[in-house]
Amino acid sequence: MLPHEFLTNSFGVAYVCRFKKESRRHGGLMNINLLDDALHALNRAAAAAARVGQEAVAPEHILAGVLSEGGTAFEDLCDRLELDIELLSEDLRFVPSTYEGHLPFTEASHAVLAAAVNHSQTHLHDGVTSLHLFLGLLRAAGSDVQTALKPWNVDAEDVADEVNRAFAAVGGDEDV
Repeated sequence: MLPHEFLTNSFGVAYVCRFKKESRRHGGLMNINLLDDALHALNRAAAAAARVGQEAVAPEHILAGVLSEGGTAFEDLCDRLELDIELLSEDLRFVPSTYEGHLPFTEASHAVLAAAVNHSQTHLHDGVTSLHLFLGLLRAAGSDVQTALKPWNVDAEDVADEVNRAFAAVGGDEDV
């Protein structure tokens, strides 16, 4: 694990540092582009973790950040998949929009972020959005996230298809 000073709430820089270090072992650097809605969702994730006194951002905090950030693209995804956000816990849906402290990611959160980045890069999307983060949660998170999302009974591959459709519809534009 990287030292915590690399894993601050300036998520774009922190996450790039982690992947640059990891990718050097594989002979190159990865270019990671976290778009604004993903950055805002991750900042809310830190706020969610701090709200419950945690010392690190876990996948369930990323879920809370994504859900509370909302946004048109995420709302559209929920509409297309007939996912009613009101069925989920209020603690997940309402998180402060900012956090000024510094919290690291857990290893499980790094797996979520890696899954999000991997999908974005594999499908040549222009960057990582909150939609990618949500997909990363479905693919890499553990039982806490699965339990929280149980009312939705959502399938990761259905979400992947919708993320790809959303990017195809706008040509990979960052307004997704």
